[in-house]
Amino acid sequence: MESDRIINKTINLKTEHSDSNITVSVKDHNFIRLDLIANEDNILEAKEFEKMIKNSEQLVRSSDCYKHVKHVLIEEYGLNHCMYYKNITVDVDKLEMHHGPIFTLYDLCEIAAICILKRNTELTVFRIKRLVLLWHLENIVQLMILSKNVHDAAHLNSKTKGKQIKSMFLDHRSAFGDLATFISEYYRYFNIKHIMKIKRYLDEYSHNIEKEDKESLYFKEVLKKWEVVM
Repeated sequence: MESDRIINKTINLKTEHSDSNITVSVKDHNFIRLDLIANEDNILEAKEFEKMIKNSEQLVRSSDCYKHVKHVLIEEYGLNHCMYYKNITVDVDKLEMHHGPIFTLYDLCEIAAICILKRNTELTVFRIKRLVLLWHLENIVQLMILSKNVHDAAHLNSKTKGKQIKSMFLDHRSAFGDLATFISEYYRYFNIKHIMKIKRYLDEYSHNIEKEDKESLYFKEVLKKWEVVM
């Protein structure tokens, strides 16, 4: 109940404390709310869990560490062009960092949340953020630098699966990051949605690429262990 809450206000932020949770919101912007602690009541609600994952995703994107990773890819690794259309540079279009082609940033936050829960650690958006950023620094998540237009098209493509629309296929060999290591270390925290994402990508890969590479064959072996029908 509202009467059970303690409400504190700072210049721009308002925090609401209850026995089981802390919610931080930006004053005058009700749509920006962060539930910081998952408890037995709200983590079992799908909508509450989804909200927590989206809040974690927002924290990751707005962090200095996230911006540093993008800067390193562009400036130090020379990825100063679109990895889909290599002739598009920052002079032609804005360059953005894309998670994929298999796991999105939302997927990574979701996997991190499952990992934290299964380790019997209190689940908070800050713990999710910390683990996901650690994966970025360890270079075990797939990242691609894409032009803004290509990036927008890639996300549009992901929302139209199953419809009769020509796919934009992103080759995982062009991505930066060791996804094989990520899978081998964290597969036990995948749910069926994550497993099926790998399977669907491999189906697309087989359709678009004539010869399979070592990494995609490894992914298939992992799927066989999970007894997913190929």
